[in-house]
Amino acid sequence: MQNLNPKVSWTILIVISLSFFIYLNIVYYQTYSSSILAKIKSTSSTPTSNTSISTIPTKSSTPTTSTIPSPTVTLSETNPDTGWKTYTSKDYGFSISCPGDIVMYNDTDPNHKSIYLGISAQKLNDVYDNFSYDRETVMTDKDLVQKGDPSTHFRWSVEGSNKILDISGAVGKEYTSLGGVETAEIHFYRNANIYHNEDFIEIVVGYSWSVESKIVKENPDYFMQDNPEYPDSLVWKDYSNGEERFYNDLVAGKTGPFSQLWYKGFDKIIATLKFN
Repeated sequence: MQNLNPKVSWTILIVISLSFFIYLNIVYYQTYSSSILAKIKSTSSTPTSNTSISTIPTKSSTPTTSTIPSPTVTLSETNPDTGWKTYTSKDYGFSISCPGDIVMYNDTDPNHKSIYLGISAQKLNDVYDNFSYDRETVMTDKDLVQKGDPSTHFRWSVEGSNKILDISGAVGKEYTSLGGVETAEIHFYRNANIYHNEDFIEIVVGYSWSVESKIVKENPDYFMQDNPEYPDSLVWKDYSNGEERFYNDLVAGKTGPFSQLWYKGFDKIIATLKFN
């Protein structure tokens, strides 16, 4: 039997190896593509539902209406003498009132200059996990609040701001949030967690911040520019310590008049909450 030329043998071996390598890559690509397409199809075809109502702000510096499919609270009455507006939820059996110049969250003016009221309600068994909390946190909070303990943290509450609320027919707590997980995030939220029967209701009296906002302009000593390349971006001076300093001065009545209007407005609004 005639032996093959060594050069020919090496050539055949290289061709076979390259062919096998190309084959493996084709198989891998087809498998990977099928997997990705399956994931995309699964994600896009999975229906979502929730029985909650929500006009609570999401974790965003620009207000955007929640996309939870649900009914909303409705404007049921405006007092002609005081101008206060009353909003009612028939599904969850409560009403709440606010001054006429405070807007409902999903109606927030485009320039973000108004104090707004945000409301979210859902069944405890239907609480959905989100960036701020999950169902376990809510259930733990309810149990502790019923015992007079408001210590569970929600939405990056400022140290010392968690307090029990006196709500007729329900239990609840309040807390203040001035910043988020990101260093540069600034917001002004005064929040209430209300537990009524098997319902979880969140109420927020908030104000959207910007370098032009009234709270920032009248309280410049609490903010600083962190990056000269972004003049429209401010952070709390001394970061989390700045938040706590602002909160303590806010409670003591030492901050500007508009920040006091926002902060004290929460107490007046929560005092109007009634359950059927």
